[in-house]
Amino acid sequence: MSKPRARDPKGKQRLKPLIEIVLGLSVLLAIGIVAVTHMPSNGGNSAKCYDHVPGPSIVSLCLGDSFYKYINLDIDNISRASADRLLEYINCSDRTCIVLFGVSTCPHCEAMNQFFTSSPKYRDIYMAFWVDRSENTAALFYYLYIIERENGIEDSIALNVPQMLIIRNGSPSFIVIGENRSEDFWDRLVGLS
Repeated sequence: MSKPRARDPKGKQRLKPLIEIVLGLSVLLAIGIVAVTHMPSNGGNSAKCYDHVPGPSIVSLCLGDSFYKYINLDIDNISRASADRLLEYINCSDRTCIVLFGVSTCPHCEAMNQFFTSSPKYRDIYMAFWVDRSENTAALFYYLYIIERENGIEDSIALNVPQMLIIRNGSPSFIVIGENRSEDFWDRLVGLS
């Protein structure tokens, strides 16, 4: 009669880092795939994003240059706490900022990064956070995602990159999802025109 095999508790521990890496890569791959998929329609709404000036605790969500939906930062405690954490880390309380969230393998993210860094009028108000390069930036993007999901935005939109968050006078004003390299558009959003 053979002896029963002894359990190897360290075997499971050795697999844990591998499982975490595989899960992490799967999430990044999913974000990368979503980044290059076609943006959903906004229901035929052709209103320009900059025509929807937000109010206190309200952010205009735009797909490309078209207005999509208002985001209420005070819709619940989760959204408010996520917005506060995001703003605390970004620290744009006294100026206008354009904050890009992107993935390093996304061509649209890289195009937007080049657009902002090559223009003297945007360079000083622009910062990029690459979601796939650090846990801190991934956490920041997660806060933005939570805010969008709490406001009924579908994953197919909320997980898209690039996403640009425009902060004016310490408050988020606009979220723009997708590539848009029109200077006129960005001048209007940040208040340069």
